[in-house]
Amino acid sequence: MPASRATSAQPDGDLDPARFAYLTPTADDRAACLGRLVALSRTLSERSAGWDQLIRFDPIQRWRYRLELDEPDGYQAWLLSWLPGQGTELHDHGAAPAVFTVLRGQLEECATSPFDGRPRRQLVVAGQLRYWAPRHLRQLSNPGSAPAVSLHVYQVDGPESAITQVGEM
Repeated sequence: MPASRATSAQPDGDLDPARFAYLTPTADDRAACLGRLVALSRTLSERSAGWDQLIRFDPIQRWRYRLELDEPDGYQAWLLSWLPGQGTELHDHGAAPAVFTVLRGQLEECATSPFDGRPRRQLVVAGQLRYWAPRHLRQLSNPGSAPAVSLHVYQVDGPESAITQVGEM
């Protein structure tokens, strides 16, 4: 199944670096971190038409593929595929900030902030980009009837960036 050419990822209202003051010591550092993640995701998303031969859909488990980057150490990018009904457990990525872009289809995100503990659900469709702040709990799933593909870009800095599964939300 060929991937539709993704439009340049559009950020949403969750991209205000001031909301994540605990990320880095200064506002300039927070904005630079977020800006680099968004820019890298946009650049990679523009190349997504060339990834058709990489993408697989596995009915047993979600498929993922780590992309090779021309970036310095400290960033990782992953392609993930989602058949209808597939999803993650509730998890966080430790101290790693990240963005994800839906390249094809749609995903439902259920996110919980460490500040208020209230879950928030939202549908993320092809072309939309979402930011994941460190220590925020996330659960993603494909609620649609068509397969989905997403691109996830992480800033990783050692073991603090490990995924922690928490369970159901």
